Order: sequence, then C-alpha cells, then structure tokens
Amino acid sequence: MPKLEWVVLSLSIFLFVSIANGADESLRLSNAIWQVEIIPQSLAVNAYPADGSPSVPISSGQVGLGPVTELSQQVDAVTWQFPERSLQIRFALENESLSVEFTHDTSDSEICRLTWPVIEDFSEIRAYILPFSEGSYVPKADGKWRKFLSDRGAINTTAGLSMPFWGVELADRTLTYILTQPFNNEIRFSADFGMKVSHSFTPNWKHKRYGLRIAFGAASPVAPAKQYRQYLIENAAFVSFAEKVAANPEAEKLLGAAHAYLWNGKLLTEYDVTDWQAFAAKLSRRSGEAPEQAVAGYIFSHLSAEAQAITEKMADSDYADTYSKRIISRALSEHLENADFYDPTLWADTPLAPETEMLVSRDGSRLSLSEIYRRNCLLLYAAFSDVLLHPDDWGDGLSTKLLDQFAESGLSRLWL
Repeated sequence: MPKLEWVVLSLSIFLFVSIANGADESLRLSNAIWQVEIIPQSLAVNAYPADGSPSVPISSGQVGLGPVTELSQQVDAVTWQFPERSLQIRFALENESLSVEFTHDTSDSEICRLTWPVIEDFSEIRAYILPFSEGSYVPKADGKWRKFLSDRGAINTTAGLSMPFWGVELADRTLTYILTQPFNNEIRFSADFGMKVSHSFTPNWKHKRYGLRIAFGAASPVAPAKQYRQYLIENAAFVSFAEKVAANPEAEKLLGAAHAYLWNGKLLTEYDVTDWQAFAAKLSRRSGEAPEQAVAGYIFSHLSAEAQAITEKMADSDYADTYSKRIISRALSEHLENADFYDPTLWADTPLAPETEMLVSRDGSRLSLSEIYRRNCLLLYAAFSDVLLHPDDWGDGLSTKLLDQFAESGLSRLWL
C-alpha cells in the first residue's frame, strides 16, 4: 500500500475511534462567559464560569438512551443522534446562552417522551424562582414549599406556569432555563429539591422540536424574568406597554397603578348585619310584623337545610358564632343573586326607597346582572332595615365600600 494511502486510512480510523469514544467522554464548548461540558451518551451537562467560580450542573446524566451516532463538534456547537429514539440533538453557544434543541425525526403515530433537563440538588443551590402566578421564590430550606412542590405531581408548563421559564438561584448568580417550545411539557419536583422536565413529541406536530435557552444571570430574583424578556425581544415576540396602550387606550390607566388582590365576593357578609340574633329571629319568624314575616318566610324557605337549622338555633341562642354567620350570609347571598328574588305580593306593604321603586317597576328580564343584584339587596334591606346596614356599606371584599376606602386613602388607580 502506498505510504500516502496508509496515512489517510490511519487518520480516518483514528478520527472514527476518537468520535466514537467521545460519546462516553466529555466535549467542551467555551466562550468568554463560560465553558460548557457535554457528555453526549448521557446528556449530562456542566457549566464552568469563566471567572473561576465553582462548576454548576445544568443537567445530570441519564441511562438507556441508546447508542450515539453522527457525533460532530464544531467551534461553537455539538451535534449527534440517538437513532434508537429517532432523536437529533444540538448544543450550541449563542452569545451568552447555551441553546439546546432536540428533534424527533419520525412520522410514527406514537408519542415519544424525553426527559431533560434533570436538575439534582447540589450545594450551590439556594432557591428556585418559579413563575407561578406573579412569581414565587422557593428557598431550599423551606420544608413546606418542598412538600408542596413534590406533592403537586406533574405540572403542565402551559397551564401551571405563567411564563415558560424558571430560574435557579445560586450563591452568587442565577441560572435561567427558557423553554423555546412551551407546549407538551411537564415539570416534576422531588422531595430532595430536584426537578425533572419531560417533553412529549406528539404526532400532530409537523415539526417535532423541543428546546431550551440556558444562561447565567445576576444574583437577583427578577433576573430570570429579565432574561425571558430579552429572549422575547430578540425573537420579535415582545410587546411593549406603549404598543398595548395603542391597541387599547384604556390600558394607560394601569400606569402607576397599585396591584391589589381581593376575594370574598359575597353580596352580604357577616359584617353587614347589625344584630344577628334579632335578624335570625326575624328570618325564622320568631318575631316581627306581618309584612315582615311574609318576606322572612319566603326568604327562609329558599335557604339550604343547613342554613335554616343554623338560623333557628341562632334565634334561640345568646351568642352568634362566626361560622354560623358565614353560613347564613353565604346562603342569603346566593339567594340574592336570583333574578326571580322579587315577588311583588310579598313587598306590597313594605315601604320602598325611590331607587328601589324604580328598579322594581322595570321589566325584570331587561335588568342587567348588577341591577338585579342591586334591586334584591335593596329589597332585603327594606324588609330588615333595623338589623342591616344599608347595601351601600355591604361587602368586605370587592365592594363599593372598599373602593371608597381605597379612594379616601389616595389610591385612585388600582389594578384589582
């Protein structure tokens, strides 16, 4: 064999053996930010910050993925395949981020599942930063959080996360994972503060891809959100608030508005009754004039059996406990929401205020929901004005009373 052919053949064999062995060994990509170590066979990935800080596991290794083929490394990217799972994998450094993409290359009608990343607890982890609702900070030392997450089971990233990313707070920085394919993903947390992300390649998708963008960030709870915003900007998916105002001018009212959560939307609360024993006696027809008793009998008959029993017991008691008040007020609130609450014959002898007269004179089928609520509340007050506050003062959650209190406190703009 000529010498040149022998050298070429030897070099080819050497490269083939080196690449094959590389599947079990680590390959490295690096730039000015970090060096990323990748083990193709197990999908284990570790990051080494350029400043010499301790290494950070991005994902732990796995077994059972099958043999690696088509392994190739360029300056800033590594690609390979798992033919037994019809998977093509690409890891690449793009500016300050590690881009990861898995492509399921098959037309099978079956669903293929892939788990990556697998994040295990290690000493540098301080907390998870999770976009649950408006955001949650989950310290590793918080046992209640750990139990809540592990007991929750699979979390669908579309329904369970308000945005498709999460962050890991480390000792002196954060590590952010952004899902570039936010659908068909599930997150599971373990009791030992680890987490796994699984993706399902479903046959209804023409292009079966699953990917992530991973990057270090500042040591701040909002760093992951800022990185996600930057990702949206880079991909022309970010909509500024100015653009939202242009599309909906009413949105401008939110600028500078405080953000408040309100709950308890009952029409009548336990705080709106001035004398609970007297009110219970009237409702159960233990006292009161004839017109009042007719209304009371009508209302009492529409309460639940539990509310009726509690009302009768309260009428004979010297004390009205909070639980009983809530049961009765909740039952009354539900009845006040009924469009057919008003029976003209029952209120015929009850004096009504001008606003109430106006509402009852109108065709009930043409009243709006808020007008029906207002009419019914005013009617209840007309029958029991000696033991109830005026409806303008009802409510301990979302109510006009609370809105007036906000305004009096100088909170003229609120996002409720």
